[in-house]
Amino acid sequence: MINFLDSLYPEERQHFAELASERTFARGAKLMREGESADYVILILGGLVQVSVLEKDGTRVIATRGPGQLVGERGALRVNVRSASVIALETVHA
Repeated sequence: MINFLDSLYPEERQHFAELASERTFARGAKLMREGESADYVILILGGLVQVSVLEKDGTRVIATRGPGQLVGERGALRVNVRSASVIALETVHA
C-alpha cells in the first residue's frame, strides 16, 4: 500500500500539516461509519485501523491501514458517502 506521507515533497508535507487537525482515537473508536457523509480524510500517523463493510451475513474486513496511510479518500473524492467503516485497532494518532 502506498505511504501517502512519504509521497509528499517537504513543502507539501508542511502545507498539509498546516491545514490538518491532529486527533487521537482510543482503541475501538469508530473513525468513520459506512453510509455517512464523506467530507474528510484521515492520515494515520500512528497505530492501526481496520476497514470493514457490512454484508448480509456479517461484517467483512477489507483492509488494515497504518502509519503514513490515508483512510476515507475514496468516499471524499469520488462518491461523497462512506463505503466502509474504519475502527481503531489500538490507540491511533491521526
